[in-house]
Amino acid sequence: MNKGNVIGLGVMAAASVVLVAGAGPAYEGIQEMRVKQAAGGLETTVYTGEAQGFGGAVTAEVTVAGDKIIALTLGGDGETPEIGGAAMTALSDQILAAGTIDGVDAVSGATITSDAVLNAIRSAMGLEAPAEEAGAETEAEAEETEAEEAVEETTAVAYEGEVTVLTGEADGFGGPIQAEVTVSEDGKIVGLALTGDGETPAIGGTAMEQLAEAILEAGSADGIDAVSGATITSDGVFAAVEAAMSESGAAEGEAEEENAAEVPEEDAAAAEEGSGEALTGEADGFGGPIQAEVTVDADGKITGLTLTGNDETPAIGGAAMEQLTEAILEAGSADGIDAVSGATITSDAVFAAVNAALGQ
Repeated sequence: MNKGNVIGLGVMAAASVVLVAGAGPAYEGIQEMRVKQAAGGLETTVYTGEAQGFGGAVTAEVTVAGDKIIALTLGGDGETPEIGGAAMTALSDQILAAGTIDGVDAVSGATITSDAVLNAIRSAMGLEAPAEEAGAETEAEAEETEAEEAVEETTAVAYEGEVTVLTGEADGFGGPIQAEVTVSEDGKIVGLALTGDGETPAIGGTAMEQLAEAILEAGSADGIDAVSGATITSDGVFAAVEAAMSESGAAEGEAEEENAAEVPEEDAAAAEEGSGEALTGEADGFGGPIQAEVTVDADGKITGLTLTGNDETPAIGGAAMEQLTEAILEAGSADGIDAVSGATITSDAVFAAVNAALGQ
């Protein structure tokens, strides 16, 4: 958890915003004076409220003069600084500029934190949630559910002849990737649906979408490059499409690639030559343990790597694990690989888990 993610804001009469980095006696006196100026002689009232955010409770201390919000302090220990913390700052700016939460939109990419901020303020001021948020599933819950569901991209091109629908599956970054391939009479791919429950939406999901378009444009997966930063997902897509095409003999002369999603093509030969039993190691990550399953060749080069961390945040820790996997496999070692910016704890855990495996 990221502790101390607290944003304090005060507003002067001209609606300027002051971010509270620390509150000593001198600062508190200045802040008190600014609140009085913003109140314009009206009596002020301070309310407190709380609502559930992405990683825990979000609290709001709201200062009101008349019907206008003139000061606001938000706290959220469990919100990620780069996403939830940034959203809280942005929302504070909007709310204080408007003097109300009416018309203030959620911050894109941080809907859950945004809704928690607005609901904490509503709770403080005794306001009811909008009708659409009073139902069985709020927008934030719907988005969270959507992110947990399958990442799927269905694409097709215009084709009027007879087609054959084939299916195949291969391992991706977070689990199996399924491919439903529609093939024309002359063996050209004219439709493609990719599904991968375990792929991170922002990286693996985007890669699947790009690859589906590229494969359909070419009519084949041959010669299509992997998406940079999503090599494992890309290899999983190629292997799933190949498995589907091979199922009915639609693809001729294509060699089998065992564990294509785990061992990139350029490392496959090295993996076959002298690679022994996979080694395993574990280390504590941001939200829990991260496991590394490492395969090395006779020279000690890492030729296969599978990272698992169920408690890492998909958009940050999950993305970092995918990037690090690609970097380590490309280098054949974890030595000299830099931590992913914004995901240092996850990165350090990956390095420690890999080293623990190699140290067996």
